[in-house]
Amino acid sequence: MLKIGTKLRQLRDKHGYTQEQIADTLGMSQGNYSKLESNKYESFSWDILPSLANLYGVEITELLQSDSSLHINMSKNKDNAINAFLVNQNSSNENLIKSLRETIESQKEVITLQKTQIEYLEKALKKEIP
Repeated sequence: MLKIGTKLRQLRDKHGYTQEQIADTLGMSQGNYSKLESNKYESFSWDILPSLANLYGVEITELLQSDSSLHINMSKNKDNAINAFLVNQNSSNENLIKSLRETIESQKEVITLQKTQIEYLEKALKKEIP
C-alpha cells in the first residue's frame, strides 16, 4: 500500500522541489517534512493538506485515497481546517462526498478484518485454537 509520505516524495520529485522548499511553503521545519515523506509521522495537522494538494495540482482525496493508516490531527483549528479542505477542492461537493464515503467504507472493511484478527489472537492466547 502506497503511504502518503511516499506519494508526497514522488510528487515533490516530479515537480523538482526540495524538502526545504516544501517545508517553507507549509511553515514547518525541513526535518518535520522529512518525517512526513518518510512515513515516520505519528500524526499531522489537517491544515497542510489543501496547501499540498494545491502545490502539486492534485485533489486532497488523491493524497488520502491510498493511505488507510493516516491519522489526522483535527484537534487544532478544527473548523478552519474543514473549511479550508472544502474551499480548496477542485471537484464538486458530490464527488468529494462520494470519495469520502468510499474511503469510510474501505476503512470499515479494514476494521472488520482487524476485529477478526483480534478475536483469533485472543482465542489463541486462551489456547482455544490448537
